[in-house]
Amino acid sequence: MSLPLTAFERYMLTDDCPEYPMTFTVRMKFSGRFDEAAFRRAVRRTVARHPLFASRVEGSKRHPQWVPTDEDVYLDIADLDTVLRFPGSEQIDLRKENGLRIWVRTGANWTEMRVQFQHCTTDGIGSYRFLEDLLCAYDAEACGREDVKAWRPIQPAKLAHRGDFGLRWWQVLLRLPLEIWGIIAGMVTFFFLKPTPLKTPLTPSETPAERLVLLDYPTHTFSAAETQQIRQAGKREKATLNDLMVRDLFVAMDAWNQQHSDGKSGRLMRVVTPVSLRSPGDEDLPATNVVAMVFLDRHLGLYRNARILLKSINWEMWYLRSWRLGIAFVRCTGLVSLFPGGLEFLTRSNRCYATATMSNMGQGLIETQLPRTEGKIIAGDLVLEALESAPPIRAFTSIGLTFVTYAGRLAMIMNYDRHHFTAATAQRLLKQYIAAIKSAAGIAEPATADVDHVSVG
Repeated sequence: MSLPLTAFERYMLTDDCPEYPMTFTVRMKFSGRFDEAAFRRAVRRTVARHPLFASRVEGSKRHPQWVPTDEDVYLDIADLDTVLRFPGSEQIDLRKENGLRIWVRTGANWTEMRVQFQHCTTDGIGSYRFLEDLLCAYDAEACGREDVKAWRPIQPAKLAHRGDFGLRWWQVLLRLPLEIWGIIAGMVTFFFLKPTPLKTPLTPSETPAERLVLLDYPTHTFSAAETQQIRQAGKREKATLNDLMVRDLFVAMDAWNQQHSDGKSGRLMRVVTPVSLRSPGDEDLPATNVVAMVFLDRHLGLYRNARILLKSINWEMWYLRSWRLGIAFVRCTGLVSLFPGGLEFLTRSNRCYATATMSNMGQGLIETQLPRTEGKIIAGDLVLEALESAPPIRAFTSIGLTFVTYAGRLAMIMNYDRHHFTAATAQRLLKQYIAAIKSAAGIAEPATADVDHVSVG
């Protein structure tokens, strides 16, 4: 059965381009012995539970639809020392291929998986639900069980209502004034306030052959003790971990620009962060997009006090979530799409719309029903040692950050614009952000803590 794309899916599809593909990747590291045959069967079973990964986009630009396909998703399994490459390009063209790619590199007692998602098919929450199901299916297949008892209930038929956000018709009417105000205020802010992009001291270069190799992203994993200290710092300020990270990101970016431009600081910066629009009845949704973007603008010249900056972010995020104002962003994309060329205008990349993006994935795979050892998931003979993910970025949005907590440790992964930053410059920027986080949390660690270089594609 075909499904029309929602307004947000059409927006994501229009925003996709070869230079800045609208994809994101999750990396999983395992210890233990990998069973290739069991994994291939698990992939087929799991994709069948999440129909958008077994679909492609057909129809006109104004009326695109998800249409099921019989073709398998891209799956590349090889030895650990085999180079990971994109099949043609990093971009996933949904009119030509399914929106899911999986690479596996395995050795005697170590396996790494990279799963690339076309963002039009799913948001971060949906991707983790897919990975949870994949591990459950692999566990059953590796152990020779036909029934996957660890699977949580799922209802693919609910995809037809994925754009309703759990609202009844009368609730939509009651919210109408709020959403009209949100659309107007959002459009004015988005188009008339111009945030400052991040500065860079060097111009990178990249060959066509290098573009086919899965990308290297800097990452940093805080220790369990450091993670606890960061959380305690948020509690002392009565702020969420997400608010704390946004505040420290503003501080780090302002200091970075001061160092690498004309020495001035305090300019307007914008951090874009996704907010989930799922309602309590959406727990059994397959992987899909039920998310919106919200924009946090701060003129750092007005927020020299870090505590006041944090309070302002905490209040604004509470307000946006409590009133579900992210829905106004989705309504806006739907309204703009009614005009010929509207979405193309909204997604044009001729100026900076955001300084950075940041996504906090929370406790990774926390609801998985599989057994654990020391907080780490066990699937068959594999133990999931680490979980990381990297977000997409747009032109002039220099960096995108993702946070995920797994087995008691907070991991931070940064994507960066390879047309704007060199790898070494991106690593220095991440180190500066780490230093800001540790300083705010009172962690007595050197600011030059090592940054791992991670291939997560």
